[in-house]
Amino acid sequence: MAVDKITRVEVGLTTTGKFTHLSVLLWSLLRQTHKEWDLTIIDETAGRERLDEIPCVSDLLKLIKEEGHQWRVLYGERKGWHYAQQKVLDSSRHLFTWALDEDHALESNVMKALLDPFNKEDTGATGGIYLLAGDFNRIKLPLDWEHIERFNGIIYIKKQGVGYGNNLQMSVHSTLEPKLTQHLIGSLMYRTEVGKKWGFNLDLSYVARTAENDFSYQFFVNGYKLFVVPEAILWHFTTSFYGTMDKKSEEYKRLCDEDRVKFEKRVRMWNT
Repeated sequence: MAVDKITRVEVGLTTTGKFTHLSVLLWSLLRQTHKEWDLTIIDETAGRERLDEIPCVSDLLKLIKEEGHQWRVLYGERKGWHYAQQKVLDSSRHLFTWALDEDHALESNVMKALLDPFNKEDTGATGGIYLLAGDFNRIKLPLDWEHIERFNGIIYIKKQGVGYGNNLQMSVHSTLEPKLTQHLIGSLMYRTEVGKKWGFNLDLSYVARTAENDFSYQFFVNGYKLFVVPEAILWHFTTSFYGTMDKKSEEYKRLCDEDRVKFEKRVRMWNT
């Protein structure tokens, strides 16, 4: 199916109560040049406040409705990003689903840029570039990136394809053509019905450290192409907390390590 300007997208995002971040994301969604989308918000906040009664958020939701986008709020199980995105996937109304985080701000052409590679029938998922404002240590993509088949610097994958780990999506690119990869991090655009064949790995912990890697890598092992799209710039507003958990805590580090071990075992199984 060719992608065109009338292709509608299901935008799925989780909120854990970072309403300032959420407001920025909603505003940047309204500014997208691709206008065909609807919105599902998975509410993971503890207080269960009505989002349409929160100042600023409520006004932005009104604008979203005025511009012809349907929006809905579903309540999550507070078990992590992967559970929330599985709920989005299960209820997606459109051919393409876009998993987003509430602490992202989008350049205006991101949705269109992520959709463009789907004009190829074998494209399964796409992802953009994640940049931090004022980051003087920002990585410039090495010229020899195509010769590096390293997955997150830990798992070495010998199958055909490029897996330059997270750096491919956290780098400044000198060219704008989409680049093949084996997995995607952060938010990603994907074919809904294909993603439903396996869904998200719900065995991961609450922090879901490798959830998007796990989900997207299954497109690769099932014969679909994944592209990193340099034109699609997302600004990541980092915080020191994951939900209510301090990212520097021993518990957070332990859960991240456990998730990575689970994922490594799955990758080795898929590559035997």
